[in-house]
Amino acid sequence: MLTAATAPDNYPLRRNPKPRDILQPTPSRCKVSGKAGTNPLEHPHTLSRSLYDITPLEPLIESGATLLTPNFRLARRIRAEWNARRAAAGQSTWESLDAQALESWLQQRWEQAVANGDLEPRLPLGQAQLSEVWQQVIELEEQRSGNYQLLRPAAAAELASQARDNLLRWQVDLDDPGIRQAFTLDEDCATFLAWRDAFEQRMARAGQCSFVDCVAALLQCEPGGE
Repeated sequence: MLTAATAPDNYPLRRNPKPRDILQPTPSRCKVSGKAGTNPLEHPHTLSRSLYDITPLEPLIESGATLLTPNFRLARRIRAEWNARRAAAGQSTWESLDAQALESWLQQRWEQAVANGDLEPRLPLGQAQLSEVWQQVIELEEQRSGNYQLLRPAAAAELASQARDNLLRWQVDLDDPGIRQAFTLDEDCATFLAWRDAFEQRMARAGQCSFVDCVAALLQCEPGGE
C-alpha cells in the first residue's frame, strides 16, 4: 500500500502540461511556530511538532503502508518522529518505518524492473556527471556549427539538462517528426534540438541514463509485479 505524505506539484511525470508550471517551480515552505518570547530551539518537542506532525499518518503507518515524500529531508523527518514516539512510549524495539522520498522509491522500482529483465540495464549518472556530459556535447556542437559562441557553457549545459528533463516529464516525444519540425522554426530551439540529439547518441553509446530516463522507462513496463 502506498500513500503520499505530501503530494508534489510537478514530479516526476504529468500529463496535460501548463507551460508556466515548467518555468515556475512551486516554492517550498517551512514554518516554525512558537509562543511569543520563547525560543523554539530551547523546546525540542515544540519544534518537533511544528516541523511535522505525524499523528494523521499513524493509522497508515500501523497498517504497513509505504509513505512517499517529495524529498529526502521530509522522509528522514518522518522516520525520526516515528522513532522518537516509539522511544517515548517506552518501547525498546519496533518495526522500521518505510518512509521514502519519491525519487528513491522510483529508482528502486526501476532497478527491480531491470533485475527482472523488463527493462534494458543502463548506468544512471549523477547530476554532476550529466552536467559534464552536456558541457562536452555542447562544446563539440559549438565547434561544429561555428554559428555561435557561448559565454557561459556551464549555464547553457544546466538549462539544456533541465529542458530535457521537463520534456521527458511531460512525455514530449522529440523524435516525432511534427514536434521536431516545430523546434526547427526557432533558432534557439533548433540549437537545443541539435544538442539534445548529440546528447542522446552519446548516452546511448555509453549505456548511460539520467534519473528521469529511469522514470520514463518505467512507463514502458507491462502492468503487474510490485
